[in-house]
Amino acid sequence: MRRMTCTALFLTMILLSVGTTLAAPPIWEPNYGTRLGLTDDSTTSQTFATLNFTFPFVGTTYTGTDELWISSNGFISLGVDNGADCCDGDPAILVAEGPRIAIFWADHRPMNVDGNDVYLNAFNDDGDPENDRVVITWNDQLFDNSQPIL
Repeated sequence: MRRMTCTALFLTMILLSVGTTLAAPPIWEPNYGTRLGLTDDSTTSQTFATLNFTFPFVGTTYTGTDELWISSNGFISLGVDNGADCCDGDPAILVAEGPRIAIFWADHRPMNVDGNDVYLNAFNDDGDPENDRVVITWNDQLFDNSQPIL
């Protein structure tokens, strides 16, 4: 039996999906995608054009050169940089700029060994030209206190 880690519980901490009907729950997606190489309190970004994905969220549609910022600390920012103060744990700073999705927000430390990292993948489920969902996976990371997430 496969051990359930934070990945199994939150494999798709962020599943950005537009009108997609899935045959199985997204938490069972076996293809994590590309390792992002994130470290403690780090971020990276991708444009929605690079992901070939459009995402409507809270009255705004993110597409083209709009950016998806991914934090090692379990949240994303839409269209705006996560900022230098993104990972300091202050809720006021977290919500101060632009829309963020922070379902799994905590002080993670990616180890970047043995597959322990943050991953990004985009999927085209219906065969049309645009991807239907983007999955971000935080896999087997540690909290700041170096205790494993189970």
